[in-house]
Amino acid sequence: NTFPTGKVGWTLGYMINQTNYIPAEYRERIITKKSFVGWLISSLIIATIALIFLLFTSYLFCRRKQLIKTTTINNKDELPQINEQEAT
Repeated sequence: NTFPTGKVGWTLGYMINQTNYIPAEYRERIITKKSFVGWLISSLIIATIALIFLLFTSYLFCRRKQLIKTTTINNKDELPQINEQEAT
């Protein structure tokens, strides 16, 4: 029961004594079960929408990048033509 700076018996006794002062009554929850489920479902819906948006935009970006890679403008009308060397 010794510590490099002295004895610790009185501090241990003080901590044990203070635990008797912790209130035993029931504390009301900050958030109810209904509101927790509501917030959880709302968060999951928002996360799902964000994931779908992210996947959709990345798909469009990759598709556009590939389209730009495979098409070139070679005529006077500025219409895209497929470059056969890059398309294969």
